[in-house]
Amino acid sequence: MVVSDGTRGVLYILAAAFFFGSAAPLTKLLLTSIAPVTLASLLYMGSGLFFALFWLVRRTFFTENHTREAPVERRDLPWIAGSVLSGSVLATLVLMVSLQYTSAATAAVLLGFEAVATTLVAALVFHEPVGQRVWLALTCITASCMILAWDPASPLGFSVGALGIILTCFLWGTDTNISRNVSGKDPIQLVAIKGLSGGITLTVITLILGQPYPAAPLIFAGMAVGILGFGGIMTICFL
Repeated sequence: MVVSDGTRGVLYILAAAFFFGSAAPLTKLLLTSIAPVTLASLLYMGSGLFFALFWLVRRTFFTENHTREAPVERRDLPWIAGSVLSGSVLATLVLMVSLQYTSAATAAVLLGFEAVATTLVAALVFHEPVGQRVWLALTCITASCMILAWDPASPLGFSVGALGIILTCFLWGTDTNISRNVSGKDPIQLVAIKGLSGGITLTVITLILGQPYPAAPLIFAGMAVGILGFGGIMTICFL
């Protein structure tokens, strides 16, 4: 059976959504045994090491595929640095803390607010045109997220954990808009650089805060979630 490029693309997106959506409950589970900043460092270190190895294997044994991609250049580094700071470091730290105060199911659904955050940043900061149907869809997503975030017992009227996840979505939305400036570059190289940069930065923060690292099985579990949940889309599209 021949699968068209359009159908293949939809399947990739659905699979990527599955891996991304599974990251919240898996991360929530690991937070019972791993300190939040430590886990954040493991997530990105795992993703960065995996895709760095993938990039090296492709460069060594699949030179035709490797040379087809535009390499990262020095002029791209400021955009990558902004992307790492917003999406890899700040967003992950906020998410790890927020997951401690909300259920995994609620968090997984609230992460859908990233589409709203990304569009708002694109429209308000980068002045991209947005159609009426898009605004209608984003309004529906926002309404559903407000319902999930509502907590009558909270002094603010909203769950602190849920508000933290919404802030995470805005940080990831900023990351997405910054990353468009390097979207034509080798995606495997970009994911490897962002993963390693974020992982190293978060590791330094972990050591400064004195948060402990768990036993080896939990370390590998955290890195595996990073590979699948934070880099799963690349795994599907390029393996």
